[in-house]
Amino acid sequence: MTYRAELSDRVPSGWRRRCGPGRRRWGRVPRTGDRLLAFLDAIIEVVSRDKNLMAELAYPVAAQQHARERAAGDRDKHPVYRFWHGHTSALLAAQRPDIDAGMTAHLMLGSLHSEPVLDQLTTDGPARVAASMRALACAVLDAA
Repeated sequence: MTYRAELSDRVPSGWRRRCGPGRRRWGRVPRTGDRLLAFLDAIIEVVSRDKNLMAELAYPVAAQQHARERAAGDRDKHPVYRFWHGHTSALLAAQRPDIDAGMTAHLMLGSLHSEPVLDQLTTDGPARVAASMRALACAVLDAA
């Protein structure tokens, strides 16, 4: 059974949307995959409310540097991005030790920096982006 199918069997419809997949339900400790989905949902919710945060994460010293001086690795120096990346990659590694969890986390989080995604968050809110990110995360968790 795939991770998504198992999750759907265990969680009544609407419950996950109201409560988030990572919260305790019925006295059960959430699985790593549940925690990853909840964490990604929370990141997307935060980003949808504050799109300037993504610019700050990409260039944490923007006020002090010119655009031509910015290095691609600046994003990794920001404490918020480091936490998001560390937590996401730890959850991925716990569930899928066979993949490069660090790079997969960068790919997932980096997608939130793209103009099409930021435009979608601005025009329609986080629902579509969150659903797509959950689909991507479930595909990674289900692949074996």
